[in-house]
Amino acid sequence: MLQRGVTLAGDQINIPSETQVQIALKHLEDYIQFKRNVIVPKVIIDETGTPDYNNFIMLGYYRNPINYIFFNESAVICALFSFGVDEIWKNGCDYDELYHKTAWLSDLIKREEVLKERISSKSQVLFD
Repeated sequence: MLQRGVTLAGDQINIPSETQVQIALKHLEDYIQFKRNVIVPKVIIDETGTPDYNNFIMLGYYRNPINYIFFNESAVICALFSFGVDEIWKNGCDYDELYHKTAWLSDLIKREEVLKERISSKSQVLFD
């Protein structure tokens, strides 16, 4: 993380132990459910058949606080997936088209993370 100028937990990354993860999951058990070993938010359906998505809001509060460090890379990867995984692996993609898709996505979710520098339609420097 030092390459990014970010310090986490002093000068070292503290990866949670299995016990810490189990404790955290226990605290969140009212908000999550397991589907084939994947943890997803619980959606509660009330008596009128209306879904209640409040668990998404609660889990958003506990989301990973280091997302901003990898925001630009995440936008590029999501843009790559828009071409289709098999297509990308076999044939690659056009550089300019990838930039435009990445910039569009980054601009779309620009309020999700506060960043000093982000890939955008006005700034291709970070993409190059």
